[in-house]
Amino acid sequence: MTTPIQSTAQLVIPLPLEIVATLKTVNEISIQVTGKPAYISGGFVRDSLLGISDYHDIDVGVPDADAVFRLANLKFVPSGESKADFGVQSVFFAFGNGTTGRVDIVQLRSEAYRDDSRKPTIKPTTDIYIDLSRRDFTCNAIAWKMVSFNYDSIVVEEIDPYDGFGDIQKRILRMVGNPHDRIYEDPLRIMRGIRFAVKLGFEIDLPTWDAMVAESYRLADGPTAPVSRERVADELSRTLVLPKRGRAVRLYFRPNTNGIFILEAIAPKFKGVNDIVHDSRPPHHTESIGEHLAETVERTRADLIDVMAALFHDIGKITTLVVKDDGRHTFYNHENVSAEIVSQWLPANKFPNDISRIVKALVANHMKLHIVSKESDESKRKAMAKVFVKFHGDLDFIDRLIRLDEADSGMSYDYFRDLVREYSQVKLVNGNTLLAVAPELITNEYRRVVGRALWLIQTQQLAKRLTYPKLTGIIKSNINDSKNFFAREARAQ
Repeated sequence: MTTPIQSTAQLVIPLPLEIVATLKTVNEISIQVTGKPAYISGGFVRDSLLGISDYHDIDVGVPDADAVFRLANLKFVPSGESKADFGVQSVFFAFGNGTTGRVDIVQLRSEAYRDDSRKPTIKPTTDIYIDLSRRDFTCNAIAWKMVSFNYDSIVVEEIDPYDGFGDIQKRILRMVGNPHDRIYEDPLRIMRGIRFAVKLGFEIDLPTWDAMVAESYRLADGPTAPVSRERVADELSRTLVLPKRGRAVRLYFRPNTNGIFILEAIAPKFKGVNDIVHDSRPPHHTESIGEHLAETVERTRADLIDVMAALFHDIGKITTLVVKDDGRHTFYNHENVSAEIVSQWLPANKFPNDISRIVKALVANHMKLHIVSKESDESKRKAMAKVFVKFHGDLDFIDRLIRLDEADSGMSYDYFRDLVREYSQVKLVNGNTLLAVAPELITNEYRRVVGRALWLIQTQQLAKRLTYPKLTGIIKSNINDSKNFFAREARAQ
C-alpha cells in the first residue's frame, strides 16, 4: 500500500450553526469517552476542497459510536446497514431558507473482503488511518480532525495520508494503494470510478484505469458474481443521468490494448460496438456505433427512461450489419433486435418493469419518425398519425419518442410536435361509429375486424385531415378491406 503522508494543515470550515453545535457535541463525547476526537471524512471533505458547499451528507467517523449514540442528546435516525454491522445513525436538519442538511455518525472501522463477495467483514477501530486505508479513491481518503468550534464555523486539522488533496488539485482520480486490490475487494468501484470521474470532471490515472478494465470481468452476471444486479443497475442509472453522461458512455466503451471495455462485461451484447460504423453515409462514415450511442445519450435529457433508450437504441446494429456491393451499410430490423435485447437485459438487471416496458417500446419504434424526417410533409403526417393512433394518444410516450429521435439525429423535430398538438384536438372515430355503420360487427367474430379497421380509419383521419362526409366513405371501405384481409388470412391457413 502507498506510504501514508502525514499532514497538519489547519482549515476554517464555515457551517450552519445547527451543524456546528451537533459536531461539537459528538466531538466532546468522543474525547470524553475515548480520548480521541471525531473526524469528518468522505464526500463532504472532497467537495469542500473542490469549492462545493453541500450539507446533505456530512460523514463523521468516531472511535466509539455506541457511546455517542447513548450519550448525545440528539435525534438519531438509523440508516444504511444494521447498527450491529456498524451502520449509520443520522441527524437531519431543516434550515430556515428551505435547505436541508444531514450528519451521518459511523464507527471508525477496518474491512476485509472474501473472494466471492463485495460485502466486507467489518471490525471497529479507533485509528483514523486504518479507517482511511479502506477507502476507494484518494480524493475520498481525506479526513478532518475537529480542533475547535466557533459560532458558524469549525477549525479542522487535515489528515491526508494518500495525498488526496494533491490529486484533487490535479483533478486526477487515483485509487488508494494497489488499484487491482481495491477493485478485487469490491468490483463496483469500477463503476463508481466512472461516476466520480464524470461528476467531478477528473481524469482517471493510468494504473487505476488499466486495473478498472482488467478487473471488469468481475462485474459480469453469474451464480458467483460478487456484485448484485441491483447494485449494477443503480450505479449505471446514477451515472447516466449526470450532466456529462456522454463522457460516461465513452468511458464505458473505451477499450484497452486488447479491445476489452467495461460495458462489455456488464452487457455482453455491446461487444463489437467500437468496430462497426453506425452509418456509412457522410458525415457519419467514420463514426462507430459506440460513438454514436455516446452522442445520442449526450443529447438526451437527464431522465433514466430516455437515457436507457438512447443507450440501447442501436445495439441491434452489431448483429444485423449487411455491407452492400457499393460499400453502404444496412441494418435491417435492427430496431426490433435492439428492443429484444432491452426486453432481456433490463429485467435481468433488476430494472423496474415499467421502465423496461417503456424503454423497449421506445427502442422498437425509434425509426417510425426518424426514417421520414427528411421526406415530404405528407409522409411526416402519415408517420406521426400511425404513432399517435398506435399509442392511443399517450402524449408522454410520444414526447419521449420525439426526444429520442432528436437525440439520435441531432435535429429538431418540432414539426412532429406541431402535429401532436394538432392531432390532440381531433375527435377520432371510435368503435361506436363503426357499429353504427355496420351493426353486424358487434359479434365477437368481427372483433379483429373492428380493431384493424379502426386503426386504418383513425390513421387516415389524422394524416389526411378528413372530416365528414368524407369520413363516412373511408369507414365503409376500411371495414370491407378489413373483412377481406382476415378472410384471405383464414383461407391461407
